[in-house]
Amino acid sequence: MSDPFENDPFFSGKSMFGGMDKMMSQMRSNMLEGFNMPKGGGNHFQMQSYSNKTVIGPDGKPVSEVYQTKTKGAIGPDGKKISERQQMYDNSYTGHQKMAHERMLDGQGRKVIKQRVGNE
Repeated sequence: MSDPFENDPFFSGKSMFGGMDKMMSQMRSNMLEGFNMPKGGGNHFQMQSYSNKTVIGPDGKPVSEVYQTKTKGAIGPDGKKISERQQMYDNSYTGHQKMAHERMLDGQGRKVIKQRVGNE
């Protein structure tokens, strides 16, 4: 299945989140194989949202805030639910960048959050 974020600057190799999308695609493939589900079929979903707000900052320059979420999930033949979520925030004025990656299996999971403020 082709990934709609393939050329996305936030999840390709063009930013601090480089390679994340490739890694998550591989993990998703591994999860689906673990449930003996075909990669292109079965009960699965994919959802994404994007929000961009641009205003004029105190210095008279445009300031953008970008929020992005991508969620994928499936139900295995044994009824267990698996899901994976990527979240991203970017503020061009403060330089604050934040990303989160969460994987869940039947209501339990882990979430990793990485952030950078300014030139850190």
